[in-house]
Amino acid sequence: KSKVAKNPMKQKTGQSEKDSQSKAAQPQDALSQFEMGNNYFYGIGVPQDFEKAFEYWEQAASQGHAEAQCKTGISYSNGLGVPQNHEKAFEWFRKAAQQGFVQAQFNLGNCYFKGQGIKQDIDKAINWYKIAASLGSADALFELGNFHAIAKNYEQAAEYFIKAAEKGHKGAANRLQEILSN
Repeated sequence: KSKVAKNPMKQKTGQSEKDSQSKAAQPQDALSQFEMGNNYFYGIGVPQDFEKAFEYWEQAASQGHAEAQCKTGISYSNGLGVPQNHEKAFEWFRKAAQQGFVQAQFNLGNCYFKGQGIKQDIDKAINWYKIAASLGSADALFELGNFHAIAKNYEQAAEYFIKAAEKGHKGAANRLQEILSN
């Protein structure tokens, strides 16, 4: 997590720390905008402000910053700092997923699975979960395990739950225990 340095010139110029932090994220600097969004989201060096976090993330996202695109999608999906809008969330997740950002690929799978922002399509959900799983997403491995468990393909489900558990997924070991007891 980024920390914002205090402005050593504050006393000489009378400039507030908040003003200097806002100026640190120049409109063309996607990385600084992304980091400022994180600072406002988590309240690092500035008061926590979801609306400002969203504004900075959206600026960086508009410049193609994949993680900012994902966080912009999460903001829209959950209504954090912006009114909830699943269609816009889907579009931001899609942009980040197409750049190979794993969390966005998983989130895109969720959109297809739940029919949020896009017509429900289980095959596309599974496809995006497989892509995210191949890149190490424990959450995607867990969801693939659930699909196989529902289909009563317990051996394949167990393999996915084991892989998810090895990657630190908290619920995977419990799901594995459930299907092994069947």
